[in-house]
Amino acid sequence: MTAVGVESQITEALMTRLAALTLSPVLPVAYPNVAFNPPASGPYLVANAPLRATTQGIGISAWDEHAGIFQVDVVYRAQDGVIKPTQIADAVAAHFPRNLHLENGSVRVDIDEPPSIAAPVTDAPNLKTPVSIRYRCFKR
Repeated sequence: MTAVGVESQITEALMTRLAALTLSPVLPVAYPNVAFNPPASGPYLVANAPLRATTQGIGISAWDEHAGIFQVDVVYRAQDGVIKPTQIADAVAAHFPRNLHLENGSVRVDIDEPPSIAAPVTDAPNLKTPVSIRYRCFKR
């Protein structure tokens, strides 16, 4: 663990969990703001920086809720069908199941809803299948 702030610890927890995903064959992952050369002929994953919601205070308590969506895109060659990329998206979603708790530094990140797999989007010459993972973290 190298992150020290709440949001950076949340991001690190989500990225670390994604890095632990084992697929066969292994797929490379493009992380935000990290140099990446996409493979010319194979699928890969894109980890997007979390889309953070506005931090909310919880009533009159000292707790704040940090919530957002961590999106992982499955990138596959266009015109190779939708079944295989959807199977990869299923594996990503299964790796972030509802009721998963990720501990990192001073935070606990909760996945309290099942991930959503959206319809594929054409991004020539590829097809992207987004997996959206909603998370919450309560912090004093």
